[in-house]
Formats: sequence, structure tokens, C-alpha cells
Amino acid sequence: MKNAICMIFTLLLLTLGMTASATAQKGKLFKGVDWLELSREVKSGRIKVDQSVVDIVESAYAAAPETEPNENAVSNNLTGTWYCTVPGPTPEATFYAYQTFGLGGTFVETSSLLATLTEGPAQGVWERRFNGNILTFELFAFDPSTGSQVGRVRVRNYITMEDRAHFVANSVVDFIELDGTVIPNIAAGPFYGERVQLLGPR
Repeated sequence: MKNAICMIFTLLLLTLGMTASATAQKGKLFKGVDWLELSREVKSGRIKVDQSVVDIVESAYAAAPETEPNENAVSNNLTGTWYCTVPGPTPEATFYAYQTFGLGGTFVETSSLLATLTEGPAQGVWERRFNGNILTFELFAFDPSTGSQVGRVRVRNYITMEDRAHFVANSVVDFIELDGTVIPNIAAGPFYGERVQLLGPR
């Protein structure tokens, strides 16, 4: 009996060691975005965003609202909940979100970044535009070391449907300081959505 217990304990230690080793090989745990530092880097010119993404988003926002869907395009119906992947500059910095688009143009999001304490949930609005959809949402930004609010983040998006269950979004991020000063275009890039499906019995 004692030998069996020793064997189980040894296997448990080996498993924990392998898990710790695998975690160490993946690199440091992503701590979230330092919004103040990022905005300072952009203001100083040390960081340049992808201007082609900015141009795509701004063109979509400048287009006239569509009252009817384009018959030659995939359905633009975003209504529902989507599981989104947001690629980061490193694999560890990639994060995930659930985004819900309401029938009347409302929007809410919760993301895996909430655990970093650098941002809160997002709320916003969306509408059909430029053979796709535009979405603007905002969230509170925090200093994770103090818990104090440092500003707000505004994300402007142009979303196009690949098919009824998948979309691609081009996004541009603005930072809004506590006094209301807007620092535009501090980040830009794509993210991808997959519709959450209603599943029947297995």
C-alpha cells in the first residue's frame, strides 16, 4: 500500500514538473496592454500603425449608410454572438472575446483580457455600411498595478462577412485620456469572428 502511494505521489510530481516546464517554454504570461505607455509611444512617433488598415476603416465610416443589403454580397446580418480571435504581436499576446450584436444596433463584448485587469467589458453600436458593417465600441482602461482608471479605449471596426458564420474585421484603436483628449490610431489590425451556433441534442 505504501509503495502504491509513493508511486502515485511520484507520478503527480512528474506531471506537475512537466506542466511547469511546458509553461516556462511558452514564455511569460501576457499581462495586458499598458495603455498609457502605448499612447506615449505613438505620440512620440516611436510606434507607427498599419496605415492601410486605418484607410480601410476610415473609408467605411465615410460611406453613406446602407438601408438594404448588397444582393451580390454575403449576408451582412451580424445579429447574434461571435467567438473572436484577436492576433497579438506574439502568440502569448493573442486574446479572445465573445461579441454580441443586438438586433437594434447595440453591442457588448467580454474578453479574455479582463483577467489582466487592464480593461473592462466593452459596449457599443453597429450598422450596415460600405458592403459590410461598421462597429464602434468603448471600454474603460486601468493601471493593473493600482487599479485606477487611466482613460478609455475606443475601437473602430469595419467588418466583412466571409460567409454566414465567419467574419473578418479591420480595427483601429484610439485612446481617450481622462481629460477627454483623444490620441487616435494607437493600434490597428485585424481580428476574426466565428458565429456561436445554436446546437441541438447530440
